[in-house]
Amino acid sequence: MKLLLCLAGIFLSQAAFAAEGHGDGIPGKLIFWQIFNLTILFSALTYFLRQPIKDYFAQRRTTFLSAAEKSQAARQEAEAKFRELKEKIENLDRTRTESLARAEAEAADLKKQMILSANEIATRIRKEAETTSQVEIMRARRELHEQFAQDAVTAARTALSSDISAQDQAKLQGDFVKNIEGVRP
Repeated sequence: MKLLLCLAGIFLSQAAFAAEGHGDGIPGKLIFWQIFNLTILFSALTYFLRQPIKDYFAQRRTTFLSAAEKSQAARQEAEAKFRELKEKIENLDRTRTESLARAEAEAADLKKQMILSANEIATRIRKEAETTSQVEIMRARRELHEQFAQDAVTAARTALSSDISAQDQAKLQGDFVKNIEGVRP
C-alpha cells in the first residue's frame, strides 16, 4: 500500500510539473488517467491478493517455525548423543589400563593352558609310541619263532628223509599211529 502511495505521489508531482509548463509537452490529462488506471490496478491487486499473500507468509512462518523446532530437537538429540559418546570415551580411557591388565592375565592363563595341553599330548604320544613299539617287538618275536619253527621242521624233514631208511620210516609211522590210538578214547 505504501508503494502505491509513493508511486501516486511521484506521478502527481510529475503531472503538476508538466502542468506548470515545465514539461516536455506531455499533457496533464494523460498523466492523470495513467495515474488513475495504475491506482485502480494497484488497489485491485491489493484487494484481491492481500489475503493469499498473508496466508502464504503465514504458512511460510509456520513452516519455518516447524523446521526450527525440528532443528532444535535434532540439535538437542545430537548434543545428548555427543555427551553420551564423550562419557563412553572417558569411561574407556579410565578402564583402559584395567582392560589391558585383564587381557594380559587372560593371555598368560591361555598360554599356561596351552603348555599343559601340549605336555599332555606329548605324554600320550610317547605312551602310544612305547605301546606300539612293544606290540611290534612281540610281533617280530612271534614271526621269528614261526620262522625258526618252519626252518627247524624243514631242516628236520631234510635230515630225516636223507638219513632215515624206508624201514625206520615205516617203524616211526607205526609208532605214531599207536600213540594216536592210545590218546583217543
